[in-house]
Amino acid sequence: MSATSLLRSGFETGGIPIGQDVLSPRVIYQNPTPRQLANHLFPLTHQGNGISTETNEERQVKLMKDLLSRYTQNLPPPKSNKPQPLHEGQTVLLTGTTGSLGAYMLDRLCRMDSVKRIVALNRGQDGGRSRQPSINTFRNLTLDFSKVEFLESDLSKPDLGLGQDNKYNQLLATADRIVHNAWPVNFNISVASFEPHIRGVRHLIDFAAVAAKAVVLVFISSIGELDGWPSERGPVPEQRIDELTLAQMGYGRSKLVGSLMVATAAKQSDIPAASVRAGQIAGPERKEGIWNPQEFLPSLVASSVYLGILPESLGPFQVVDRIPVEDVAELTLDIAGATLPVSTSEISGYFHAVNPATTEWSELAVAIKDFYGDRIAKLVSLEEFVVRLEESSTKGTDVEKNPGVKLIDTYRSFLAAEQAGHGHVTFETTRTKALSPTARRLGKITPELMKNWCEQWGF
Repeated sequence: MSATSLLRSGFETGGIPIGQDVLSPRVIYQNPTPRQLANHLFPLTHQGNGISTETNEERQVKLMKDLLSRYTQNLPPPKSNKPQPLHEGQTVLLTGTTGSLGAYMLDRLCRMDSVKRIVALNRGQDGGRSRQPSINTFRNLTLDFSKVEFLESDLSKPDLGLGQDNKYNQLLATADRIVHNAWPVNFNISVASFEPHIRGVRHLIDFAAVAAKAVVLVFISSIGELDGWPSERGPVPEQRIDELTLAQMGYGRSKLVGSLMVATAAKQSDIPAASVRAGQIAGPERKEGIWNPQEFLPSLVASSVYLGILPESLGPFQVVDRIPVEDVAELTLDIAGATLPVSTSEISGYFHAVNPATTEWSELAVAIKDFYGDRIAKLVSLEEFVVRLEESSTKGTDVEKNPGVKLIDTYRSFLAAEQAGHGHVTFETTRTKALSPTARRLGKITPELMKNWCEQWGF
């Protein structure tokens, strides 16, 4: 934040006023080198002087097109007469098991009799073997890893970083399913910073295309790939959408490129592949475990306790369609055909991990206020909350106790959307419910669940 203040001060000294949206912490993160930042700011401060006025968003879309073109060139040709993947005795490759969602998927797979072997692909010297026990213990998940082979991997390499001991070829011969969950959750960096992970999607596509069986590939994308979808267009359909301008942050842009790569490969290479657009993931339903306090909603609650006020509305996020993390894990494995036998012909296109049973934020806000008692004095408008949060950020606030200051840009965007009258965007779930028993039984987020998470956080 000090960098933005210094730069803004310098522009103003030179007689060039510059707005909050033009130079914000997010802009700094999205243009991490001096050259990139200069290229972003120069045309914005020299408009009308014959200088190109191409915006940062236009440059990001061009880069997305380039990445999509580059990583869908020379896709493997279809390979006919492949045997179907096994259900009983299946081998599942799972990336990112040391993250929250990955840990829950690993737990579920470990408990399934139909799963013979799980190959956990993670960065790090031992493929996550040393970290997984503490991660699972914290969440009260299984510690029986007898079916798990932890492998150090680097998906940005053509052999997934598994060249030693011919491991790559061994997996080609035995794999039945791939669930690609690993992805850096960083909403500040640009799509260019995600290129190694986008390259990893291509390498998993190549793996599935040349594997001995008709290996299923499920890519966990995000509803963030369609952040700009206007609510007036109605629900987002469970299908491919090529409008690159709908993704509005580097994270969502990278997920959109990845999901379009998977959709293109499914058609051109004839592999059973699908993307799950995951929505807002909530904490666990059970008492054990914890919803990561660094995420958006926990940070909001922590800052509300710190400030003594809680917003009674969240603009376009007033409708809560989150899914507890255990259910997102189970739903994803349903789509992959891991939990129940599913024809590979049904595993294609797009599915939505979004809760069709919704509740209102205002109902949950009352439950939060009740839980904290006098520590949250009152419910206020979103505008008043943003103003108070901004004021606190200028007074040397304790970021550990007031983590919402790191998300001021996010809250401002909520407020702007609310003031512009933008409504909640809904997502179709017809295909998802048809294939996933978990999706069919989902219930709404209740005040009791909200209080359970408050108990876990301990703010």
